[in-house]
Amino acid sequence: WIQDFKNRLDQLSKICQNTSDILENPVWIGGLFTPEAYITASRQAVAQKNQWSLEELRLEVAVTDEPGANAFILTGMKLEGAEYSAAGIVLSSSVASPLKAVRLTWVQELRGTKLAQISVTNRVGLPVYLNDDRSDLLFTAELPVDNANIPNVVQQAVAIVAL
Repeated sequence: WIQDFKNRLDQLSKICQNTSDILENPVWIGGLFTPEAYITASRQAVAQKNQWSLEELRLEVAVTDEPGANAFILTGMKLEGAEYSAAGIVLSSSVASPLKAVRLTWVQELRGTKLAQISVTNRVGLPVYLNDDRSDLLFTAELPVDNANIPNVVQQAVAIVAL
């Protein structure tokens, strides 16, 4: 546990060296002491930067390490019960597969558009957990999947877990 603690402190040191924009540095989400607070802070930072209301923001998730506007990169995550390809989620017999990086982007909802009305065709909501025992849900990620596989993805309890 000492090495894990050292890695957490090293990450915090890097974050503290560049406090001007929390969205600039990739973050090992499992290494934060309160990852929920980091996600909340990123939302608040994007809202303040763009002068948007917090209620107008929704979270979009992509499996990529490419930076983007109003986005931040999470590292140290794995996909349990499936693999991720260019086409999206693919069911697999492997227990878990590592994800290179996950980009979270805060986007402003169009006025008068409810989140439930946004098209989620070919997408499935996956829970993102802080640890392997799946006791701490961080958020839900909508990721692409073949429509025929959506019931199987749910049955197989596919999830993203922080390392």
